[in-house]
Amino acid sequence: PQKAKALYQRALEGATDFAAARTLIESAKQAGDTAFTQAALKKAGDLASATGEYIELAEGLAGVGDKPGATALLDKAEDAVAGLDEMQKLVTAVEAHLADDAERLTRVRAKLEKRKANHLRYMEFQQLEKDAANVKRVFGEPIERDGTLVIPVAVVAGGGGGGGRDSQTDEPGEGGGGF
Repeated sequence: PQKAKALYQRALEGATDFAAARTLIESAKQAGDTAFTQAALKKAGDLASATGEYIELAEGLAGVGDKPGATALLDKAEDAVAGLDEMQKLVTAVEAHLADDAERLTRVRAKLEKRKANHLRYMEFQQLEKDAANVKRVFGEPIERDGTLVIPVAVVAGGGGGGGRDSQTDEPGEGGGGF
């Protein structure tokens, strides 16, 4: 057991990517070594770069009783949030592990609401843009001639094609396509 522990410790010190640290976390959990699990979680926290990774590690630290470590990783997760889904996961993690931190809980919930509102606005603009593009493609500007209103109408069609050439021999290559 001591030789294995020394080996795991060297592996942890040499870990340079998140996947390697995650493997060590699982090994530490299986061995039931809480102190090494905590050390592996913290090392993985140094190697993590995405919100989901930070949240996963924070939950692990909270599970071994390291609330300050979990708090630090949830801070990193908050800074790394890149979308609505990630913000929702962060709020859920804060509610689960830092519910007694009212200021933090209020802050992340407010950020979630703001992201929801921005997402709805984005979806509305996207739909307006789509609708406007379709109408402008099919109908032209109305023209009045001799008391009659004429609305130009066009048929919309599209197409494309492709091909290839061998860059070394300058011979036609295989493949290509069209629609």
